[in-house]
Amino acid sequence: MEFRESFPPENATRFGRSRGGNDLMEYRWGTHEKSILFLSGFRQEDAPLSDLLFRWRRDLFEAERYGGILGDFDLKTLKNKCSVRIIPILNPDSYKINRNGLEYYSEELQYPLKSKDFYWKESKTSRKISSVDLNRNFNANWIKMREKHPRSNHIGAFPESEPEVAFLTARLKGNLPKSAVILRWGERALYYPWEATERELREAVFLGHYAALSATQASDTDGTPLQWLTDRGVKTVEVHLSPADTGQYTKMRDFLTMCAALT
Repeated sequence: MEFRESFPPENATRFGRSRGGNDLMEYRWGTHEKSILFLSGFRQEDAPLSDLLFRWRRDLFEAERYGGILGDFDLKTLKNKCSVRIIPILNPDSYKINRNGLEYYSEELQYPLKSKDFYWKESKTSRKISSVDLNRNFNANWIKMREKHPRSNHIGAFPESEPEVAFLTARLKGNLPKSAVILRWGERALYYPWEATERELREAVFLGHYAALSATQASDTDGTPLQWLTDRGVKTVEVHLSPADTGQYTKMRDFLTMCAALT
């Protein structure tokens, strides 16, 4: 029996398919009605963050099975407080290209890669890979964004034009989390929405300090999941991490667990 097969099915749920026909998956730890959502995998560059969430998900189940302690956290106490929902890859087409190379695109993927500002021309097929940024396709001030950038193609043809975003929002509308953490690849920082309450601001500053990230008010949030979730009353932060962060797994593991503890 493989190591991964020794663990429970982890409440994995397929909630849709990508444009390229790959499964969109949500994993849940715990059954508490109040939940926190961890969301990543918008672009090809986000693949290390998706892997981080996969590893943390595995460790939650493993630690619960063998003693109930993960780092400095008592998982029994955490489980009595909230459940953890993890969507590690919103763009599985792009994730597979990151892991398998453009050969995957030329041989299997039949639809354009969605990744902001990235354009390739694959020599074998001479097929140009166009770009839609899933992070800008949410129905949150999308029309306003279109009016500002009438000729922009990376935001999609209309709100939720991309099946990945449409499937995600449909799932969340039926069961909104209490809070959410969005993980993205980039310059290290933690962003909170301008609508954040004083308590949420204090928590954001605390989390930023805990992970040595600068806590900053987000700007230009039109069309983003950060704005979409905030508009629906979900306490949300967006965390940008770097290669150095994913190389410090223990630190990031404890940071994710702390986010859940503050739900």
